[in-house]
Amino acid sequence: MEYRFTSIHEIKNILAANNAGVRKKWGQNFLIDKNYIKKISEIVLSMEGSYLEIGPGLGALTAAILQANKPLTSVEIDPVYVKVLATEFEEFPNFHIIHEDALSYLKRKPDFSVVCGNLPYYISTDLILCVLEYVRPRHACFLLQKEFALRLCKNELSSLYVYAGNFGTWHYAFDVPPGAFYPNPTIVSALVTFKSGELRCNPEVLSNLLRTTYRGKRKKIANAWKMRDGFIDVELLLTAAAITGIDTDRRPEEIKASEYYSMANYLEKSIPKKPLHS
Repeated sequence: MEYRFTSIHEIKNILAANNAGVRKKWGQNFLIDKNYIKKISEIVLSMEGSYLEIGPGLGALTAAILQANKPLTSVEIDPVYVKVLATEFEEFPNFHIIHEDALSYLKRKPDFSVVCGNLPYYISTDLILCVLEYVRPRHACFLLQKEFALRLCKNELSSLYVYAGNFGTWHYAFDVPPGAFYPNPTIVSALVTFKSGELRCNPEVLSNLLRTTYRGKRKKIANAWKMRDGFIDVELLLTAAAITGIDTDRRPEEIKASEYYSMANYLEKSIPKKPLHS
């Protein structure tokens, strides 16, 4: 079958037939450019295993995965698109669509090797963190807002870069312009890929360390740690910094990811029988 929703006319017709429209509150922008659909599909299909697609919309990526005979589960919050996709791809026994909020679904720890999708920009952080923490896929491929993608993949000063990098390697693939979508978003998008690796440290410990440190981004880390309601005891943090050779006069964004991982490993070993939270 040929995927038909690269035509704006077809999109408008299917929406009208279902008495529906594009919902901005759910960040709906459909990829319609055939060249970009092909480029993205080739990258996704190079990833082996069972597939989970977040927010399939009208199924540009869905169609490519199914036509390659890959097992695919798609999670969609909009009942209109659930109905459209169930009808459009009813001939594929390898397709399962779930009508649910993706965050709720991910927190049930589904088992998939590959996670992909055109993520709504307003909840990209939450979705990626849930994918990493609950699904732990071998591979992932996402369309994201360019600014966010840069922070995730290239901004070594970002707490997101540090945290997400603990799970594996992120790669910034290429930009996707507004004109590749309908409706056109106001920003440039970017495709990123992920390959899992061995954890550098305990994610929960690292998360608490970053939250305690980055809440005072412009403060020296020693002063940030002394702010109220820290997630880790201040004296323990100061000891960990001294043992791992981290100067507490530095600011959070001056510390390398590897240094945060070393601190997190020390903290985990130092408190094996009691909770981190003070």
